[in-house]
Amino acid sequence: IEYGIGLSGNASIELVDAMGQKVMTLIDQPHASGNYEMTLDVSRIPAGVYFYVLRSGPYLERQKLVITK
Repeated sequence: IEYGIGLSGNASIELVDAMGQKVMTLIDQPHASGNYEMTLDVSRIPAGVYFYVLRSGPYLERQKLVITK
């Protein structure tokens, strides 16, 4: 997962299912502004449609993630 932080501060990324229920928190920590990349281990997550939600200050971004096995 590639993501960018515009303003330094706390950032979180949560994985939610198609119904909007949180599956897990991927990141919840301070970040400096910049571009980042993380690897998500999906071995324990069932196949399906998910979304990852990035929150950083006033910014919110939601991206679709399809897991196939």
